[in-house]
Amino acid sequence: YPLCALAVSDERPVSTQSTWVAQKKESICCNSMKILQLLSEEINGVDKNTDTLHLTQAKRQHLKKSLEAEFQDLFKLCIMVLGHDACSDKKLLEQTLTTFSRFVQWMPMGYIFETQLLQLLTLKFYPSQFQPNALECLTEVVAIDISDEPQCDEWGKRSRRSL
Repeated sequence: YPLCALAVSDERPVSTQSTWVAQKKESICCNSMKILQLLSEEINGVDKNTDTLHLTQAKRQHLKKSLEAEFQDLFKLCIMVLGHDACSDKKLLEQTLTTFSRFVQWMPMGYIFETQLLQLLTLKFYPSQFQPNALECLTEVVAIDISDEPQCDEWGKRSRRSL
């Protein structure tokens, strides 16, 4: 069933096309999440399958800028999957959480601390069968050094209030 309908031009980057197509069917969404996870790992040099990096530094930077420019659509898709109460596809939910854990390293801080992400991770997924996946995301979040961020104190207060 369609999870959502966003109009996206065919001239958009692959990440946006994947986001649009993924919203049409859960199996496609799961595959798109896996692709996005692998892209994020490749960008950050976290390729766990080989010891060599496949992208040159220039290509890695270009891909990172492209994903960052399209991050709002990627984030919306992930939150849509995680926040959708009718989604019962275990593989899709696990893959989305794993993909999110790879995004945390480079996602803008506002997406972590100014959205429902932390609530979903701690209240919906941590006390469930998805605890290991949620814990992986939360571990990545607490590893972020936000001490230099001007909103650090406000984010901390807001996170404590919401949880």
